[in-house]
Amino acid sequence: IPARFELPYFRMSYPDEKMEISVDGRISSLDFIPLIWQDVVSAQGKGNVNLTIGGTLSSPSLSGVAEFKSLLFQYLPSAIYLKETELTAVFNGQSLIIDHMSGFLNDGTYTVSGRITFKGFRPENLDVNGSWSSSLFYQPSLYTLRCSGDVSLKGSFQLPILTGTVTIDEFRYSQSWSDILAKFLSPSPETRAIVIFNSPLLRGMELDLDVQAPGRVLVDAGIASVEASFNGKVRGPLNRFVFVGESNIASGELVYLNHKFKIVEGHIENVDRFRFNPKYVIVAETERPIRGVNLRDVDGNLRVRDIDVTITLSGTLDQPSPPILSARVLNAEPGEEYELDSEDIISILTTGRTGSFTFAQVGDLSYAAADIFRRRAESYLGGFVAGLLGFKEFEIEFAPSDIEETKLLFTKEFSPRWSLTYSSTLQLHSEPRIEVEYQISDHLAITGERTEQGKYGIDLKLEYEFK
Repeated sequence: IPARFELPYFRMSYPDEKMEISVDGRISSLDFIPLIWQDVVSAQGKGNVNLTIGGTLSSPSLSGVAEFKSLLFQYLPSAIYLKETELTAVFNGQSLIIDHMSGFLNDGTYTVSGRITFKGFRPENLDVNGSWSSSLFYQPSLYTLRCSGDVSLKGSFQLPILTGTVTIDEFRYSQSWSDILAKFLSPSPETRAIVIFNSPLLRGMELDLDVQAPGRVLVDAGIASVEASFNGKVRGPLNRFVFVGESNIASGELVYLNHKFKIVEGHIENVDRFRFNPKYVIVAETERPIRGVNLRDVDGNLRVRDIDVTITLSGTLDQPSPPILSARVLNAEPGEEYELDSEDIISILTTGRTGSFTFAQVGDLSYAAADIFRRRAESYLGGFVAGLLGFKEFEIEFAPSDIEETKLLFTKEFSPRWSLTYSSTLQLHSEPRIEVEYQISDHLAITGERTEQGKYGIDLKLEYEFK
């Protein structure tokens, strides 16, 4: 073990069945810490210790002082790292008192002080205060966060509560909208969170933090990118916390039916303390006017005009309302009047002209626009049939070029543990795929399957979300 200790003084005695082990020495390297604490990637530093272990074997106590300088810790790859840290800790028999701890946390300054009480060598209660300024946290290709905070960690070691205030100086987040929905609407925590927060202290930690971001919050979700500010509270378990508060969108853009829209205003608010499912209202206008559109005025005259389109999005994260569309004719002559409904505006955005949709006209739509209409129809029909027949899910995937290639899938639950899934195409002689599943636990199941090729098998299924 690459641990280098110098012990110029060591004494051990057991008078009257009580023990007394005294150590007075110097530590010249901390290379051994990653070997006993697997989440620590690297550790450096040196220090002096003057400690006495007393009491009895059944009820030991620790007293003395430990001082360390030039500490460097890296906890998990690219997650948390401490630099140039100085630490003075005092042991008084029942408690560890952090007299002084300061240095750099993720390139920002920080300080920690407080007390941890012990029962023997087992930590029981926490009363620790900490603050940091302009520390940078990041996960490559996902987010960059620079923030400051002033927090307190109190309570039992198994169920501590972290309270205080965190101010976000800068936040950049990039993830596809489908992944964001899957993350926030999933009923179970991610496996990655389970692994990271598996220590006794973090596993039971509850958050009750005031969080504010006055600006410089940038979110890119693929179909939309926004700059926002927000203010609220973060509450709940550390690996499944919920933001309760409101956010105002200062600017941004989104893509709808292959047209770019600039966001002119937006408000998002979540009031549910146990689930992140916010209400939102977002108003956006076409980034550039749509030019040269053939329009008929209320008198039936055909004219070529330019228009701006406004879209209003509202609803909740899991139940969005249909978009509300309106249009403004930019270069109308005096006396001209136009009445454009949502169908006319969708037609302009997809085909460049007004008029009701027919099956023949759908063939003229761009692939992207036609795909949007088709998928919405599939989603609506699947949800309707599932509710009508009592299925857990019903999916239909149309194949416009060959109707026999249209795919059907449905899942029927017979009990909370037993379910059956059937999938096939509309081909006359196609073989279906049939799967029977028995759920052992939230993440473990046994399945029996008949494939499209007529083969049979039994599998043990382990389900986790890796993000």
